[in-house]
Amino acid sequence: MSLKKFTAAGAALVLSMGLAACGSDDPAEGDSAPTPISVYYTSPLAGYSLIQVADDHDLFPDDIDVSVEGGDSTVGVTLASSGRVQMYLNTAPMTENIAHGGAALAWAGTWTEGMNTLFIGRNGVESLEDMKGRSLGIVQPGLTLSVIANDALIDAGLSLDDYQSVSLGTVPALAGAFAAGTVDGAVLDRITAERLLSEVDGSVELFDYYDGTPFVGAGVSVNTDWLEENPDAAVSFLAGLQAALDFMAENPEETKESISAMTGITEPGALDAAYQDFMDHSTDTLMPVSEEQMQASMRMLRNEGNDWATDDFGASVVIDPTYVEQALER
Repeated sequence: MSLKKFTAAGAALVLSMGLAACGSDDPAEGDSAPTPISVYYTSPLAGYSLIQVADDHDLFPDDIDVSVEGGDSTVGVTLASSGRVQMYLNTAPMTENIAHGGAALAWAGTWTEGMNTLFIGRNGVESLEDMKGRSLGIVQPGLTLSVIANDALIDAGLSLDDYQSVSLGTVPALAGAFAAGTVDGAVLDRITAERLLSEVDGSVELFDYYDGTPFVGAGVSVNTDWLEENPDAAVSFLAGLQAALDFMAENPEETKESISAMTGITEPGALDAAYQDFMDHSTDTLMPVSEEQMQASMRMLRNEGNDWATDDFGASVVIDPTYVEQALER
């Protein structure tokens, strides 16, 4: 198995080759040949580091051969939409949007009970209601951070016309704009947000999504066409993720090495914080995506004007929970 961090050159290679690692057109020789599983993770964040841990420490069962790429959300959407990956690590509502577009994709499991992000403000903004007439920094419209920011503000009584959304293009640019004071509010991953709160005078936490809203903050989706043909391989993959969660709890130093490999974080204090953040905001066991999480996701999408985001649709993009149950029994 091999896992490598995403690069721009890697994106071109992945797309041009159609992820050859997914497997060969030739049938496997013999019944014992491992089933190839190609995986993409949407961002190089600590929240997805269990896939790196599983690969680094050979925690996937022998009946599957896992190949992993990741780091760019746009590439991930393309690959998941086209069916060129079997497993896709992402956050709500990416899976929901891709499935609505016609892709055979559904949530398989999650290791979070909420979105591990913070809404932060500055320049005199001390509450979500204070964002009226102010500027909201976003990466770009329609992506997760933008959608969940709108959801919190709408829930606080504002409309989309009450504030100005400013697209910055990347998370680092968004963080930089907040630090410089050119935007009044932003939603960012907890590690980045807490760093800004410690560095920017007058900045305040406005909303903690993990405690306040039951979105899928990090989870894995599966190509359902592939799942129909490979149910045992899917269970084996989920069992490998559970083995990674167990390993991370018992082996902090080795886990930090994997987090560093995925995220590029090298400073010891920052690595300690990233590890602790994962442990504080992850569940002990892999879980099926819950009805409550999907209803929250559908509400979030309806706030964006997506009338198709009904609770029935939400229920249709979650696989049978027995896959996770079988994985936990192994």
